[in-house]
Amino acid sequence: GVKKSTISVRAIKIGIAGFCFGNIMMLSFPEYLGLSLDAGSLVLKRWFDFISLGLSLPVLFYCASEFFESSYKAIRQRTLNIDLPIALAVVATFVRSLYELFINHQSGYFDSMTGIVFLLLTGRYFQDLTYHSLTFDRDYKSYFPLSARRITDGILKVVNIRQLQTHDHIELRNGELLPADA
Repeated sequence: GVKKSTISVRAIKIGIAGFCFGNIMMLSFPEYLGLSLDAGSLVLKRWFDFISLGLSLPVLFYCASEFFESSYKAIRQRTLNIDLPIALAVVATFVRSLYELFINHQSGYFDSMTGIVFLLLTGRYFQDLTYHSLTFDRDYKSYFPLSARRITDGILKVVNIRQLQTHDHIELRNGELLPADA
């Protein structure tokens, strides 16, 4: 199963990715809105682009590391998994963003890269929580009913099955599960 430590590490990665994603989006607002920029604003925009690059680095190298590790393991075993196209997309988006930033002097797609990592990690976090709450390693007692009708001195009383003792008499109706290890 999934360990709680994995869930908490992923929660930290989600926090970092969410912080970087949100800040990169805030720095990109002028571009989203298509605002025309004067010469002074262009210098500020260029600074924002480099700050976005700096904020995308922890997402690429730390937050997205599980996609890269899983992809590497799959390649070594000569198999494919869902993390391989995700890792390729993250790297391609980052490299294209570097090209846009240094060659075309544009903002790039750092917001998209950090956003997809944030959303994928969030989805996996909730998937892990769901998987952790389900237990597949049940013993025979997990299929018992929660209560039983015990007969003591002719009196019928509903009790928790944990209160049943050896030699207790219980009432069973047609089609009911036996509420004890018989």
